Amino acid sequence: MTSTAKTSTANTRTPTARPSAAGLARIAIAGMASLLFLAGCTQGQDNQTPQIAPTQPLAVKTPPPPYPIELACNNIGGQVGLILKIGADGLPKNVRVEDGSGHPQLDQAAVEAVKTWVFQPGTSRGQPVETDLRVPVTFTPQDMDSDECVQDQAPLQE
Repeated sequence: MTSTAKTSTANTRTPTARPSAAGLARIAIAGMASLLFLAGCTQGQDNQTPQIAPTQPLAVKTPPPPYPIELACNNIGGQVGLILKIGADGLPKNVRVEDGSGHPQLDQAAVEAVKTWVFQPGTSRGQPVETDLRVPVTFTPQDMDSDECVQDQAPLQE
């Protein structure tokens, strides 16, 4: 007798896992939150240039003004308040007296000296720019040698 074995070819399925609706919602929310976070981290970076802080002019060469001898010999000093514009080239422009010393010779000596000064120009966004500046110039009399002061000098004219 022959026996035949019958094999059943029943449909067998491999079980698959399916997330629940609540699980899908959590995944979607987490994904959206991640995208928003990443978008916030990179927003505006494509078009932004690094910010460079502006700078003020720096004095490079500022020799003192010559002290008018007749004022020095008479122990006369004072302070001159100047206002000027430092050009993008670092050179003073439009030097003028804002607060005079009360002695025109001191005022003029201060103006003429400051016109020869040299500055490192101020900057904006990394580029040199014109900058308005106030500069005090102080004249302090020193003890003068009697040889330097002429005894028969003309009287001071103020």
